[in-house]
Amino acid sequence: MGYHEPTPAISVPARPRVPHVSRVGDMGYHEPTPAISVPARPREPHISRLLETWDTTNLTRPSALSHERRCDLALASRPLAAQRPAAILLMRRSAPSWQGKKPSGLALTSLGLPQGNVAIRALVAGASLRSHADQLPPGQTRWSTPLAPRLSKSVLIRALATAFLHGEPTTEELIQRAAHTLGRNWRWLRPVARRFVERFAGKVRPTRRSVLAFLREDENVNRTWHSRRHQLTVASWVVEPDGPAAMQPMAAAADWPIPAIATVGDLARWLGLTMGDLEWFSDPRRLTAKTRTPTLQHYHYRVFPKSSGGFRLIEAPKFRLKKVQRQILHEILDRVPTHAAVHGFVPGRSIKTFASLHAGKQVVLRIDLREFFPSIGRPRVQALFRTMGYPDSVAGLLSGLCTNATPRRVWREGTAQPSRSVDPAASFEAAQFYARPHLPQGAPASPALANLCAFRLDSRLQGLANAAGATYARYADDLAFSGDAAFARSAERFAARVAAIAEEEGWTVNHRKTRIMRQGVRQHLVGLVTNTHANVRRADFDRLKAILTNCGLHDPATQNRENHPAFRAHLEGRVSFVESINPGKGRRLRALFDRIVW
Repeated sequence: MGYHEPTPAISVPARPRVPHVSRVGDMGYHEPTPAISVPARPREPHISRLLETWDTTNLTRPSALSHERRCDLALASRPLAAQRPAAILLMRRSAPSWQGKKPSGLALTSLGLPQGNVAIRALVAGASLRSHADQLPPGQTRWSTPLAPRLSKSVLIRALATAFLHGEPTTEELIQRAAHTLGRNWRWLRPVARRFVERFAGKVRPTRRSVLAFLREDENVNRTWHSRRHQLTVASWVVEPDGPAAMQPMAAAADWPIPAIATVGDLARWLGLTMGDLEWFSDPRRLTAKTRTPTLQHYHYRVFPKSSGGFRLIEAPKFRLKKVQRQILHEILDRVPTHAAVHGFVPGRSIKTFASLHAGKQVVLRIDLREFFPSIGRPRVQALFRTMGYPDSVAGLLSGLCTNATPRRVWREGTAQPSRSVDPAASFEAAQFYARPHLPQGAPASPALANLCAFRLDSRLQGLANAAGATYARYADDLAFSGDAAFARSAERFAARVAAIAEEEGWTVNHRKTRIMRQGVRQHLVGLVTNTHANVRRADFDRLKAILTNCGLHDPATQNRENHPAFRAHLEGRVSFVESINPGKGRRLRALFDRIVW
């Protein structure tokens, strides 16, 4: 476009005494001058074209000249080729002595430059870009080469986090992936990779949030960003592949025969759900806990009073969610080995195997965990799935499918019946406790998830028992320890240590139910007597025998004093239980049951 020929001179009246105009570079005030002839301003070309025609190869840094010298450059009558670099030098934003002042509009006009703050900012930006530009070959201008986008610190950290999470957390592989991302093997990448390995290697697969926090706080990353931010760039982004390669299990979980689910889409296809249904059932925003419409909720709720005081909440999932949880249970959770000390909800183990371990011991220590299932929150369940190797997105949805946040109205309605007296403070505390996402008691996958989430607790308690020469076993929330005379002497201190470990692992001991049972008293666990061998209690056997005898002599309906809806099935189940514990007593009860006329 270039400059046009100037038009004839026009007469400009003398300017009044204005400090902003006449005080240039603190040179003092001047008296108004007579009218001067200034060439008419030509048509302003676009700023990119204007800077393209200027020769800035000999541009000097602003700090190299004094303030007065810069003003002389701006106001002197010079040829056009010398005035343009002087104007850029004058308006450099990095000049320390300007202190936010701008040259006057008259001075800019005399140099053939456009007036106004917008034009000044454009010129400053153009000059700044030119000062950081590389040497260009002849015939190529600054504006004919593509500019690299300016890199922000957040983009740099996100790119490094993606590279670190993509593969194995070893120092050399971390450096290789980070160098590929940044397009250069920087020296500062090695100490960052070493600290990353020290922080996360050998543990549960870190979340993306924890890796981002680590990189934001790393001193090498911050120092490099402040000193060499203009040299940093993201050359390429690491994209996680769709397939089993995205699974990153821990070393102990590498051989578990669980399905490989690398993406959210794979999870939806594996469960046979649409993406909308998957998000609705997992409920990442806890919308079902806020709705008052029962049909929009995924669980049925029932509140039962406990015989020892308080209430127990049963959360049973509805049909579709129950089907999803059963698939997760059978195809994932059942294929993960549990701790050897666990006897509850494990195939091949029962309360008989649990009680038989402590039969005939000199002392038996029984400890009960309070609120065993709801104490396991969604973050712990998500960490379990990440241990199996599932990515963060998949692990988050799986944990959402298996946990629930109970609406507060459930406790208000369940404890508000006239026949149930409850402390309002205790009811409010329970509602607050169950309002966070937790394992629901009554869901198919909750027992298996609870056993797997308590693996570290079982390992620590097993080690403590081995050190004390005791035997350890757990059935759901019942912890049992037994030993000889040496263990009996330290049982009280041992119980205090068990309570401390349980507290560290996220559970609370119900101290009112803690029992130290020696051989002189009845030793009982989960309803069985263990003094000599695992056996049903005599009182329970005699009571059931009397009921069966009366049913054979009288109408069975008259013996249903607890109003069981299926009284026959109830009695048959109790007989089968005795048969599984003590076959001899079970045969006698079975003979009485068979003589009943229903």
